[in-house]
Amino acid sequence: MNTRTVSVLTPDGTPLATDVCLPDGDRPRPAVLIRTPYGRDAHRAELRGWAAHGFAALAQDVRGRHGSPGEWHPYRDHEKA
Repeated sequence: MNTRTVSVLTPDGTPLATDVCLPDGDRPRPAVLIRTPYGRDAHRAELRGWAAHGFAALAQDVRGRHGSPGEWHPYRDHEKA
């Protein structure tokens, strides 16, 4: 299992903090993406569980929350992500 934190750039250049957990091997995998204003750290065990079952699992802090810069506007900026 491979776990790392990356920045995913939005079209306007805002980096969104994203934890990625991948199962071993290099074949294509189905993916689970969790976007949250509450902190991606709370999902680390969940990501490992998904990866253990063969999924690529990602948890991402939304714009303006926790590890992602920018201004947070709940229920408005999801189109920009």
